Amino acid sequence: MNIILKLGRQKLTYILAFVLCAQGIVTETHATYLPTHETLENFEDERKIDELLLLIQKRLVIMHEVARTKWNHKLPVEDKIREQQMLADLTDKAIHYGLDERFVSRFFQAQIEASKEIQTNDFIFWREGEVLKFDKTFSLKDELRIYIDQLNHEILDLLSQIYTKSYNVNSKYILVQPISKRSSDYIENDIWLLAITPLKINQ
Repeated sequence: MNIILKLGRQKLTYILAFVLCAQGIVTETHATYLPTHETLENFEDERKIDELLLLIQKRLVIMHEVARTKWNHKLPVEDKIREQQMLADLTDKAIHYGLDERFVSRFFQAQIEASKEIQTNDFIFWREGEVLKFDKTFSLKDELRIYIDQLNHEILDLLSQIYTKSYNVNSKYILVQPISKRSSDYIENDIWLLAITPLKINQ
């Protein structure tokens, strides 16, 4: 009987030892994958950049609606006065946000050029398809430009969280489409690259 109890205690000891060792291994494994301060900072950078890319995407996609309105009213794609006013306004705000004025000017100039590419391509497509007029369009002054101005300021605010005169985010994060990009929001690759190229200021 004593021998049986002794063997039972030994077996229990082995089981407990195995469990404790396993716990030690699991604990060590988890500790190995705990996020460091550096990885958390990188994750925060990537999250903000993804938000920025999504805003750029929204701004490009709305240009199809701008093109539809201009098509209906037989307006040209290019509006130099509007472009100059917008660039001057956003460049003036760069200092307030701690951003370099030349960087802000280059960035939004690229958005303007990408936007005009989208509208020009739409015009060519509709002309070839002999499209006369769209049934429903938004007001250029009272709706579309207000929305675009809002996006511009959201982009400017986010740029200020990512770029300052003393800090440039690693450009490797800018080389991809936004993680949350919807497949319905297709943007031609050359237009997308035109829009995001000013962000890669470390290259």
